[in-house]
Amino acid sequence: MKGCRQGDIILAPFRLGNSTYTRPLVILSVGEKGEIHVCPVTSRPPSDSPALECSIQHFREGGLDLFESSYILIHKQGTISERSIRHKKGSLEPDYFRTVLENVTYFNNCPKNSCMKTTKKQQRWG
Repeated sequence: MKGCRQGDIILAPFRLGNSTYTRPLVILSVGEKGEIHVCPVTSRPPSDSPALECSIQHFREGGLDLFESSYILIHKQGTISERSIRHKKGSLEPDYFRTVLENVTYFNNCPKNSCMKTTKKQQRWG
């Protein structure tokens, strides 16, 4: 799907664990050759991994079918191809998307596994 950009929420196949299925993803960046860097979104709050809560108020347009909050899984980043996008669900508010990028950068720069185990992540991620 052409025209997607940073901060958009899309539906596309994404592998988590041993399963691949279509799920909501936040677009972190779009490369020149159609590769898209993403983080998955889930309705289940993770118990021991960094995630950002996302509710309807964080959307500039559109949204997910949210009855409660969803969670952006910062630690499960991946890359998909632009042609695998099934549908655009909406776009995040610019200020909230900056918070997402700050947290992704923070997580990516942590020494291996230290962000997964520290209680400071609770303050940083939410």
